[in-house]
Amino acid sequence: MEGMMDWSARLAERRESFQERPDGALTEPTKRGFVSSVSVQDGRSQKNEAAPRDRLRRLAAAMCLPVALVDGLAGADLAECAGLPDEVLRAYLHMLRDAALRARGRVPADETAPALCAHCGPVWLAPDVAAVAPVVAGWPRVLGCPWCHVKNRTATPRPLVACEDCRHFAPNAVNTAAGLGQCGAGCEPLPSEPLHYPHAKRQCGRFDPRGTP
Repeated sequence: MEGMMDWSARLAERRESFQERPDGALTEPTKRGFVSSVSVQDGRSQKNEAAPRDRLRRLAAAMCLPVALVDGLAGADLAECAGLPDEVLRAYLHMLRDAALRARGRVPADETAPALCAHCGPVWLAPDVAAVAPVVAGWPRVLGCPWCHVKNRTATPRPLVACEDCRHFAPNAVNTAAGLGQCGAGCEPLPSEPLHYPHAKRQCGRFDPRGTP
């Protein structure tokens, strides 16, 4: 008798967990919706990225810069921008613009000083940067420059140099002043460039000034 009562109690408890339809049939209760922690984290991440991205977009538009500079930023970059003052973000946007110009083979308007980079050769730098660099053989020397990050080195615009000023230049044995010489670094001129005459001006990434220690 006692076992039957226990069985009846368990049946009643089980019945209460079901829902009764209008026709009297019982159905299992609707399960609660499941929200994964990953989905919650993704939502928070998107929310955290939206605020600094929108702020950078507004600043870029006010500075007449392409908004596309901001659209390509990764979440980690946007996180670093959160809470920074406007003047810092404006400088950051200028840096993004200059980097985009260099990637397309264009020199930023404020980089007008010729200098010699240990990795890139002759390049254009900002005058205030070239002014504090040590000068060797008439050229400001730097160990690295913004052009070091540009993958397409052949498209790097360079200051014009003359073959006679380069230590790699081998002058003509007969006419040393004006005859056609040779490049000891193996740099052959492009079809649009002059041949290796002493006074010929060209853009050359292997240029190494005479008098360099």
